[in-house]
Amino acid sequence: MTILNSILFNIFFTFFFCGLLLAQNDDVRVVGDKLTGKVINGENVRIVDGNVVITQQDVRITCDKAIQYFTQKKIELIDNVVITQDSVKIETEKAFYFSDSKYAFTETFLTLQKGNSNLEADRGEYFTEEELAIFYGNVSLVDTSTNLKSQKLYYYSEIEKIIAIRDVNVFDDSSSLFADSLIYYRNSKFTNAFKNVSILDIANRLTIFGEEFLSEGDSNKTIITGSPFLFQVDSSDSGRKDTLFIKAERFETSEIPDSRLVATDSVKIIRGLFSSVSNSAVLFRDDDIIEINRLEKDVDPPVLWHDNSQLVGDSIKIYLKSNSLDYVDIRKDAFILSRSKEYPERYDQISGKKIIINFDSSKIKRTDVTEDVLSIYFTYDEGEPNGLIKSSAERTILDFKENQVVKVRMYGDPISEYHPENLIEGIELEFSLPSFFIYSNRPNKELFIELLNERKTKTAK
Repeated sequence: MTILNSILFNIFFTFFFCGLLLAQNDDVRVVGDKLTGKVINGENVRIVDGNVVITQQDVRITCDKAIQYFTQKKIELIDNVVITQDSVKIETEKAFYFSDSKYAFTETFLTLQKGNSNLEADRGEYFTEEELAIFYGNVSLVDTSTNLKSQKLYYYSEIEKIIAIRDVNVFDDSSSLFADSLIYYRNSKFTNAFKNVSILDIANRLTIFGEEFLSEGDSNKTIITGSPFLFQVDSSDSGRKDTLFIKAERFETSEIPDSRLVATDSVKIIRGLFSSVSNSAVLFRDDDIIEINRLEKDVDPPVLWHDNSQLVGDSIKIYLKSNSLDYVDIRKDAFILSRSKEYPERYDQISGKKIIINFDSSKIKRTDVTEDVLSIYFTYDEGEPNGLIKSSAERTILDFKENQVVKVRMYGDPISEYHPENLIEGIELEFSLPSFFIYSNRPNKELFIELLNERKTKTAK
């Protein structure tokens, strides 16, 4: 070896060995096809070209080129960057890795793969000790069953926890969930979404708005709070569209033992010609049944309105058929109040233990009342008022035409008394049953539409 070659060798060896010692101090090893030493802005750096491999404990990084800054303990990664740790694989074009904090970040598009999951974003960070990835801008997560989009996302790969922020959308082939933020545990499928929550069930044309959504995952049970609001558009066989509106303070849904939605506290419902208020309502989605119940603490019973009739009872079941009213079953302290459209001061009334009302084309066809039946109904002669009949029986069946009583049949020791027109005219309201009460809190459809437009505006923003 010549003297010149010996001097050059010593200089190179000293520089390389010192660099290697610095790297070994923070447990980093950098190798490649070509290594070049250089000084940039007064700092010693090492440039590694070709088949670069960087290792630190369980972290492995490959790229085409790397620039190692010894003082800053920073490595610039250039072209075809791949960072792997356990089953996590991150790919991007350019990135920086800090060996002292075991942290990487990139300002270029990146992907993260783990198992069947694939994450993409405009830029991101990765903390190897915490096994935490943070993604920014047009974040997308895709796995075997779920797609998620947001503007920012935290992914804790070891515990499979995801926190998504801003413009969050979780969707599959049949449904979508939108929210301002979301927490999701992939193993248990526990989901908690916050603020401006909306859930779209495409197959059932159903949308729910709320402020917080909680799903317990495998139990198929969800809770929605923050004055949730539901609407569902259905088309009947006649082509008429009926929209179901439900508003409450809390919704709870489940699929086991059946598909149902339970609404509680200040529940308001509108569908077609009927509406109701209560503190508890259950929508059986598969069977087209709505059940309204009186709770033990309730002062007032549930109230159902249909056209010009008011129905009251401790338990009311509404049965739908082809998206139209089929029949209504009222139990315990059942009472119906029907106001005449031509003579609004006149109210037909009937009470009993149980009332079944059958409908045809959304009009009352027949009413069957059983046990302790009391009734008052006004009579007409060719459309002109003609007094009223008060009666009692064990069972009464009333047939209707155009929502007017046309036939009455009474069973079980019936008693009736007729009051002629000249004795009741002007004092019609004095003829009332013990349960007579006019409720004034009937839900207004315009209020629901206003709420719907307000929620749609929030979602659009």
